[in-house]
Amino acid sequence: MADGLFTFGSDQTPQVPGQGTGPGAANDATAKAPLGALYREGGRVWRYVQFDNGTHNVAAADGAVVHWKTLAPASGSFVVTTDFGDAIGKNLVAGVLHAVVTDQYYTWIQVGGISTALLIFTTLTGDPVAAATVGCQCYYSSTDTKFNLIEPTGQPTGVVYGVLVAAANYTAGTGSVLLQNLDW
Repeated sequence: MADGLFTFGSDQTPQVPGQGTGPGAANDATAKAPLGALYREGGRVWRYVQFDNGTHNVAAADGAVVHWKTLAPASGSFVVTTDFGDAIGKNLVAGVLHAVVTDQYYTWIQVGGISTALLIFTTLTGDPVAAATVGCQCYYSSTDTKFNLIEPTGQPTGVVYGVLVAAANYTAGTGSVLLQNLDW
């Protein structure tokens, strides 16, 4: 499929940030695209959502993993949060932010392709990940804004949302993750 917009059920014309900034840089005070719309560009897939920093005021960050706070496609509600405590379920990761977004503003989150995401280097049981190498699986974390990791041969305790495609950067706390199970 060629790059571009693939939306369903709306005749609105979305506005996507121009070259040089890309969709992930959006920080819109008013919606510029239909909520829930998907957009494909340069091997990445994006979904347009509203951002809510949650009860604990967890700030948005580049690479932050977001969870669904409200998901009601029939009524057009696609709200994500960086506050894991406000997520509607532990296995409901929505995607990855690529900018600092203002609370209650609108943006595009990455839901497919390779993304730089924030990681936590322990499993949910608190065990350290021996080596965050190619093939490590990424799944939800109760630590706000981050994916948990498990070694390639391990059994995750949640839905796998990505796989490391390069060794993680321990200093930056990030990794290159091939996102999966998010672009429904």
